[in-house]
Amino acid sequence: MSEEIDNKIFVHYQMPIFEKEKRIKIYEESFIEIQNFIKLLRSQGYKNKIIFILNHVWEMTTHNELNFLQKFFNKKFKKYNINFFLLYNFTEGNEILPDNVIQYNFCQNKTVYESTARNQKTSTVWNSSKFKGLLLTGKPNRIQRVLPLKHLLDSNLLNNENMEWSFFYIEENKNSIKKMLNLNDEQLQEFVLRVLRNPDNIVILNHTTDFTYDGFPYDCNLYKNTSWSLISETSVAPGAHQITEKTYRTIMNKHPFIFFAQSHSEKFLRECGYRTFEYCYPYQYDIIKDVKDRIAAAIKNVIFLKENWKTLDFDRINTDVEYNYKKLLEKMNKEQIDLIKKLKFVDGDLLCDLMNYPNEGFLQNNVKDIIEGKNHIIYYDWF
Repeated sequence: MSEEIDNKIFVHYQMPIFEKEKRIKIYEESFIEIQNFIKLLRSQGYKNKIIFILNHVWEMTTHNELNFLQKFFNKKFKKYNINFFLLYNFTEGNEILPDNVIQYNFCQNKTVYESTARNQKTSTVWNSSKFKGLLLTGKPNRIQRVLPLKHLLDSNLLNNENMEWSFFYIEENKNSIKKMLNLNDEQLQEFVLRVLRNPDNIVILNHTTDFTYDGFPYDCNLYKNTSWSLISETSVAPGAHQITEKTYRTIMNKHPFIFFAQSHSEKFLRECGYRTFEYCYPYQYDIIKDVKDRIAAAIKNVIFLKENWKTLDFDRINTDVEYNYKKLLEKMNKEQIDLIKKLKFVDGDLLCDLMNYPNEGFLQNNVKDIIEGKNHIIYYDWF
């Protein structure tokens, strides 16, 4: 390809997870890969219209780290006269960040994209026939995963009639689970045998405590056959709220929910425009600071729902789950429009995922299709 290409090409690059003490080395190695790709693009006729999108949307970062990254890569890209954008998801801090550092709700947009542009089915109608909870856990070394299961087990709710759940056990988490639940070896073994479950047979690849599963795909029948989600979110620690695909997937499947998460998570969701379901139960757990007390209060609400199911305002709940579903699509749509404006992305511009090139090649995208969720400006590869 000898002639210079007229349209811009945006190259999406998934940043690696870093260990702070090794971050310089890791980012230096990353740029070697980026540098080689720049040379390839220029040899194919892409000269001065290459823009990199550095995707740093892992669970949490800080403003200091984002400023470090921006300065580090600004120095690198400047030598090539190439612009770049740095995307992040959650952050701690209120400092002003450079214009090319953009907050991007990765978990929200991934959930909608998987459920609209790809093959992931969702539940279309809320099932109010009876109370049956759904608790899908992730890494088993977190208190918001194991303590709710222990409470449900002790309350005789962890059975096929009242609950559907998942739990994945890794031997390396043995001591942390014993400590969280105050169990000895024999009690731990009994607990694990009773709660171990993979209801939709999702593929989990374990590397010590790391999972290679990001919430998709899943069997939507888990939502169709249950009536209430018990969301075990990523964090229960104080700080910036981390609302992930666990919550957005629940909203996408038109489920009401109770959180095992950070305090004031419900309040945060309401501030984001969503409706929560605190009017259905008596214990306002969301305001409780202590993690164990907050989880215990949330479990009391689960028991209340089970015992008082027929007294609930089903019309209001159904209205609110429909509202949340539409609000999620609306917010995803708005964020795509905002991102397209910031990137100055137009019809005819090309997208390339460095991880998947050359198998997928360069994709020419229609801006309208991206906004409507039929395509996506950011590729989603966590691993």
